[in-house]
Amino acid sequence: MMAKALEDKSNAIKPIQQVFEKFETFKVGDTDFVVPDEFKSKLPEIFKGMFIDGGLEVNEENIATAELIKKALFVEEYLPKMLELHEKQVRTKVKEETDKLLHNDQPPNTTIATDQAPQGTGNPSLEDFFRTKDETVRKL
Repeated sequence: MMAKALEDKSNAIKPIQQVFEKFETFKVGDTDFVVPDEFKSKLPEIFKGMFIDGGLEVNEENIATAELIKKALFVEEYLPKMLELHEKQVRTKVKEETDKLLHNDQPPNTTIATDQAPQGTGNPSLEDFFRTKDETVRKL
């Protein structure tokens, strides 16, 4: 009889368990953290331990408490990674704002300079400068 009652209870709370196990992202402020599959695989056991093995009554208050416990376990396990990701986002944002204030919005010039003067500018190149017949230049 107990096994039958336990099976009936398991079947009755299946929809609630499916909602509990649907935990794709965890949002803190403006940042969304994707929940890894490793953590999601633990959720059925957590739910089973609370409501089936633990004998908690399935009501709104207990479900809300289970949700809080689920989020707390996630934060406890992944807090260092979450802080690292948040730090990278803050550094990127600060760099963008600094570049904007310093007008560093142009991409770097990666062309290679030569000692040849561009054609048609009228400016002598370094090569022309050192080829002059002026003795002061040769003494250098």
